[in-house]
Amino acid sequence: MGLTRLQNPHDPASKVELISNAVMDGGVMTPILYADDVDIGPISGKVFFSDASTIAPDRLLKSKTWDTLYASKMDLARGVGTGRLLQYDPSTEEVAVLARNIHFANGVAVFVGKDQEETIVLSETFGPRLLKYELKAGGLKGLEVFLDNKDMTGYVDGLDCAGTKCYAVMPSAIS
Repeated sequence: MGLTRLQNPHDPASKVELISNAVMDGGVMTPILYADDVDIGPISGKVFFSDASTIAPDRLLKSKTWDTLYASKMDLARGVGTGRLLQYDPSTEEVAVLARNIHFANGVAVFVGKDQEETIVLSETFGPRLLKYELKAGGLKGLEVFLDNKDMTGYVDGLDCAGTKCYAVMPSAIS
């Protein structure tokens, strides 16, 4: 669906609100077809999330569920990086593309330094590698490889950072 927000998780009457299902990318409004993971900057309040692929998950009519595995397998088979790292700024209510051309953009984690959000760590499942997006004062530095595929023992999925460590899960081995 895109980026959604639940106003109060303790209130059973609270509704899920769709924040954005599209983003301006290269001067064209493009749909968010495979919103995947999300993390919130604890200092800025900005929301960083991944749009894994331009292949949307299929709706299975018989079971009324979603087949997310099919879309990921198709993305792997075509070998084209169409995933993106996105940012939602609650103060402006705008979504921006921070990085693109990611091979199945998956887990997102905000790494906080001494007194500022320094880096966004992103798992690129079919890289397979971990990427980092450096946030610099006065501007954004860009996407770089943090751990390359030669350093990975499996396909990376979700991840989280706390203190000076980041943890990633690998649901399957590479070979």
